[in-house]
Amino acid sequence: MTTPHPRVFGNRSYHPYIQTDFAESQLELITPPNAKLEDSLRWLSAIHEVVLRSLPVNEYIFPFSMPAGLPPENEIQEAQLDKQEDVEYREHLSKQYGKYRQMVSGIHYNFQLSPEFVKAVFLLQDEYVRLKDFQNALYMKLANNFLRYQWILVYLLAASPIVEANYFSRNGVLNFPLKEGQLVRSLRFSPYGYVNSSNVVVNHDNLENYVETLEFQVKFGHLIAEKEFYSNVRLRGSKKARELLEKGVQYAEFRLFDLNPLEPYGISLDDAKFIHIFLLGMLWLDETSGQKEVELGKQRLYQVSLEDPREQTAFREEGEAILSQIIDMLKIINADERAVKISEEKLVQLAEPSLTVNGKLLKAIEQEGSYKALGVKLAKQYKAQAFKCFYALSSFDNTELSTQALLFDLIQKGVTTEILDENDQFLALKFGEHLEYVKNGNMTSHDQYISPLIMENKVVTKKVLSKAGFNVPKSLEFTSIEQAVAHYALFEGRAVVIKPKSTNYGLGVTIFKQGVTHRDNFVKAIEIAFREDKEVMVEDYLVGTEYRFFVLGDETLAVLL
Repeated sequence: MTTPHPRVFGNRSYHPYIQTDFAESQLELITPPNAKLEDSLRWLSAIHEVVLRSLPVNEYIFPFSMPAGLPPENEIQEAQLDKQEDVEYREHLSKQYGKYRQMVSGIHYNFQLSPEFVKAVFLLQDEYVRLKDFQNALYMKLANNFLRYQWILVYLLAASPIVEANYFSRNGVLNFPLKEGQLVRSLRFSPYGYVNSSNVVVNHDNLENYVETLEFQVKFGHLIAEKEFYSNVRLRGSKKARELLEKGVQYAEFRLFDLNPLEPYGISLDDAKFIHIFLLGMLWLDETSGQKEVELGKQRLYQVSLEDPREQTAFREEGEAILSQIIDMLKIINADERAVKISEEKLVQLAEPSLTVNGKLLKAIEQEGSYKALGVKLAKQYKAQAFKCFYALSSFDNTELSTQALLFDLIQKGVTTEILDENDQFLALKFGEHLEYVKNGNMTSHDQYISPLIMENKVVTKKVLSKAGFNVPKSLEFTSIEQAVAHYALFEGRAVVIKPKSTNYGLGVTIFKQGVTHRDNFVKAIEIAFREDKEVMVEDYLVGTEYRFFVLGDETLAVLL
């Protein structure tokens, strides 16, 4: 906990994947935005592998949220960042909360409602005239209902039942608040975790009140800045809260989740999916919580956090009622069977605490003798796993080794990377203002042959044109018939074109000018497209005149109508 941030990761001022939280030794790993949770977990895996292989041989990532082996406070160095105000902010936190509480770690879960979904729901209501106001209200409902029922997620997913005694010392004075041998569900989200003082209150009745009361807390010195408000939900979309009123909330950041030490990357895919399902459930509920309900949720959060993790919660009945509503929602919207099964398993855990993350963790701690011993064992185990295939990234092992090697370097050095087409090994790299397209890990703009390869791939071509500022029809890509058919509801009634990714001369293309009206016709069109290629696109059909331009060098030689 006293070593500096590894230089091998480059400058933190721009690094998109590997940053520093409070202390020099406290890593912050950031996945890029993804439409699928599976892809977010793959990126999380890749970033972990890059970090573990890049660290000095005797350094590891401690897998618990609660720290262990804390040195004297004065030996913990705040992150030494380029901007002096960032360093001074961390120094303020040290004085305000103590360095030990700053060493608590966890998972931040970003969640965005698709603009298409927001627009579709907006058209079904008549309370709000402006789309932006409706969008803000939708995110406020999501945030408030989450805060009301957040205790359910703490019961199911918490993994911080214990900590070393010196965590509770401040300036050399130990003030241990728990009974000897006492276990809790989550120290991190109890009053003994990293929380604001009780006099910091931000009103959640609506976004206007939220903004005004947050500004009030800063103006009168209860917070040094808006970012010091440590709510378990942060509304995102601008640097200042007031700007949200006009720009609109763009996404929500949920900060409730402990690292799961039993998972190599801190969270399992099933648990990540359950969080997603839970958030949808908070929107599905008829009720919209306000400040009174948010305060009740906070009280229950603290109570559940300090409950014995080996026993049922006092609020089991309420938790079962909410999870039952969520399961009903999944069945009504025809969610996939796995989503229903995951939620049903969580429902059972309300009656069986031993099946929760904490329940499994306590057994592992008991076997090793202490949470510190278990943490050391798992840290070494996860690092050894990262070295099993030293020249590969296990989550991207379907790509060529040259592409995997390039991805490793890009993540390590901090070059923003977008995977345009995984099957065809196409990447887009961005550093500063420079944008570069790469194929097969070795072909760039310096190789003229990359241009026809881009144009041959309809998926990549559209993404390249979009980045260059051209309007292109929206589309979704599918790699199996089953996957495409499962998304039929998205296209019903819409004018669409179904086409193979990489064919010419209209092979395998079906056009629904008047909209898709029958599922059987959609399935047949998908099957026809898959006869020509291993990947298929379904894109919006745009009415207009079609031209084909033949360009050689800088000269247009022919135009075909």
